[in-house]
Amino acid sequence: MYAFAGATDGANPRGGLIQGADGNLYGTTSQGGAAGAGTVFQLTPAGTLTVVYAFTGANDGGYPYAGVIQGADGNFYGTTYQGGASGAGTVFRLTPTGTITVLSAFTGGADGAYPYGGVILGTDGNLYGTASQGGAANAGIVFQLTPDGTLTALHAFAGGATDGTYPLGGLIQGSDGNFYGTTLFGGSADSGTVFQVTPAGTTSILYAFTGANDGAYPYAGVIQASDGNFYGTSQSGGAFGAGTAFRLTTKPSLITWNTPALIVYGTPLGDAQLNATASVPGVFTYTPPAGTVLHAGSQTLTVSFTPTDTTLPPTTWTVTLTVTQATPVVTWTPPAPIVYGTPLSSTQLRARANVEGTFTYDPPAGAVVGVGSQTLSATFTPADAVDYTTVTRVVTLDVAQATPVITWYPAAIASGMALGPAQLNATANTAGTFVYDPPAGTVLGVGSQTLTVTFTPTDTADYTTASASATLTVAIAGTSGGGNEYPLQFTPASGARGLVVAGYALAADPVRGTIVVGNCSYYTVRSGSGRGGGYRTITTYYNQTCTWDPYGNLLNVASGAPTIPAPIAIKGTQTIYAANQGIYTGTDSALPGGGFVYTSGSHYSWLTPNAYTVIQQALYTVTVTLKSDGDIPLTVSSVQASALAGQASVTSTTCSGQIAIGSTCAATVTYDPTRLRSATGLAYDTLDIHVNSDAGRTLDFVQRYTIVLTPSNTTDDD
Repeated sequence: MYAFAGATDGANPRGGLIQGADGNLYGTTSQGGAAGAGTVFQLTPAGTLTVVYAFTGANDGGYPYAGVIQGADGNFYGTTYQGGASGAGTVFRLTPTGTITVLSAFTGGADGAYPYGGVILGTDGNLYGTASQGGAANAGIVFQLTPDGTLTALHAFAGGATDGTYPLGGLIQGSDGNFYGTTLFGGSADSGTVFQVTPAGTTSILYAFTGANDGAYPYAGVIQASDGNFYGTSQSGGAFGAGTAFRLTTKPSLITWNTPALIVYGTPLGDAQLNATASVPGVFTYTPPAGTVLHAGSQTLTVSFTPTDTTLPPTTWTVTLTVTQATPVVTWTPPAPIVYGTPLSSTQLRARANVEGTFTYDPPAGAVVGVGSQTLSATFTPADAVDYTTVTRVVTLDVAQATPVITWYPAAIASGMALGPAQLNATANTAGTFVYDPPAGTVLGVGSQTLTVTFTPTDTADYTTASASATLTVAIAGTSGGGNEYPLQFTPASGARGLVVAGYALAADPVRGTIVVGNCSYYTVRSGSGRGGGYRTITTYYNQTCTWDPYGNLLNVASGAPTIPAPIAIKGTQTIYAANQGIYTGTDSALPGGGFVYTSGSHYSWLTPNAYTVIQQALYTVTVTLKSDGDIPLTVSSVQASALAGQASVTSTTCSGQIAIGSTCAATVTYDPTRLRSATGLAYDTLDIHVNSDAGRTLDFVQRYTIVLTPSNTTDDD
């Protein structure tokens, strides 16, 4: 009727023909056409060929290997082996006038790829067919396609001994409503199969070719004859190895196996799943067997039934079992209450699961949550994400208000001094305000006094109000002879006995501000000759009242001893008789003279020893260090050095400006004795280092030297 020229009219037709409703013949060519990607053609009974559509090989598809069918709507339906959006083939609809619509483009994934066979129209109005590849095992699928283009994989071939591989032929719908076809490979001998698929997707292998006399590798599908049996061909096998034509006898279905109800991972297979029945006696063999625990997902169960009646062929049936993910058992005991400011740790974040995995907490470890009832969340991600779901659990944590931590170390003060920042210096571990009792400006009495403070936090939601107390020492010097304690200077006459030096009172003075009034009494004893011979003892008493400046320097001595008052305080070696505005006076048994006055202000002490030293006649460098140890910082204006005989100069100093309490500074002095001369070879000198400061009493660094002269400076002046 027609010979293809291999040009625009098409080339290499592989599928068969159908007779359309108009009486013309319709078919496909796998190649040729305007783009060389195949055609759909019409052929009249008179042999006139018309190309209804020429595929481009792009999104519309290309290379149709199967023929077409005509639907009740008058349109033609078919497949292309390649082309489409993913290049893996299409299912198309073509109007008689040549308008094409791609109903589905295979992606090569679970929806299949490369349909070799065509489609059929099922009794339900949907299209059914096979894709030679794709699916979970890339062994091909059986699909259903609704008129609106929704594709469902009814069965994905798994290959192996119990399933087929690569369905190349198309499907038929049998008289029982099930679909039948062949696979090129698979089955017990990997020589191909004949299969049955129900509309619900339950698949059974009706026959597995052995590759011997029964045949092997069926390319085409099967037909069902009027006798109810199935007929087809195999490409190889048979008595001569050149293929077979076969008949597959069918009888009423021997096996009934309903799709089992879904199970949860961890449930072993048992009678509730492996419950196939047969209409004749025989033996069931299940794969996988009873007791198997399957992974979550869609799992294929297979049963091989061997009838006791050997005239009946063995039958294989498959069903799909849905195994859902198991939910891990997560336990989390509500944690004990905590105090605000406590960071979350494993003490609170301690959820446990019955399988391996990891927890993610919200809030995470280290977070500090607010006061009140707080919700903690733990998300558990199982290590086996296939079989177990992710689980989230929550617990409630009660967070109580925290009590602020108050730190308070008030500095001691002398009697008469008002409370100030050095005493009212409490701190807390959170922001807030302090209220002191007694308040700033209060002058307290001598002795140990209790101070209290009430702290109100700025963050009243998370912190409570707190109180604290501290002990303040008033009018007590630090240690005997240290700080600003000055001995009361007084030198009695030779032979003095019973010396008493003590400060008893403080008096106002227009020049010095305050003077000390006290005792400076003693007596002397001498012997003399009496009348008529012998000796007599003469005792002279010097009962005297002395006055001193605030730094213990003697100002005046007057006859008559003062009245001894009652002491106002005793601390260690000190007995205090009078105190006023930071100055107090009395006696200190640790001092040589006994009497002392304590005056608030700056003060310094030399830390460098000044023992008598023998040096050579050469430039000599000495570095001296002093410490600011008064009540207020020491202010130094200058440091000067001098010597009685040699020359001295300050070469460097850090003693300048304000020296903080407890801090030290140093001065380096160069002493030059090179010009000294002596006939004895020795010279003697005194070095004096003077500090000009605001300290009430000046204390120079004085060191005496013996200088061993050089021979050239040893001379005899006689």
